[in-house]
Amino acid sequence: MYGYMVTQLQESKHLDITHISGTSISSFSEHDILTLNDLLLTKGLHTIDVQNLLVGRNIMSMFLTLLNHYQEVYWLSCNGSIVGFRNVYTMLKEYGCLNQNSSALYEAYLYEAFYADCLIIEYTTKLAQQQWYTYFEAGLCKARIFEQMPVIYINCDEVTS
Repeated sequence: MYGYMVTQLQESKHLDITHISGTSISSFSEHDILTLNDLLLTKGLHTIDVQNLLVGRNIMSMFLTLLNHYQEVYWLSCNGSIVGFRNVYTMLKEYGCLNQNSSALYEAYLYEAFYADCLIIEYTTKLAQQQWYTYFEAGLCKARIFEQMPVIYINCDEVTS
């Protein structure tokens, strides 16, 4: 259930943590902790499967906060803002990209206004159905963003409880 970047390009790392329902560090195995930290510190295209959107957000927020490594984490979510992170959806809306049927404006945004050092994408059914996302993802590929930073797809359901 991933977009072009994951299906056409080789993902670097994958982690399935659908068995974790809470955000207590004791919920994680040593392998999960080491893999998630490695994934967050490695440039490339990575995927994480989580139980639901809320759990995925909480896990990533917790690990990014504990890691305290990045200056500017961007988070793409069609389901509201994430406290402490810049929402790419809001930024694209302000940049005037969301109603464009061309990847040129998305590429311009990535080259001119994208200052992230880590990108989290909440890959949900809602996002996959958005026409603008196809162009945004094409821009990510063309700019080879995944070679400059970790790009982490969180694969999850819309359910938040």
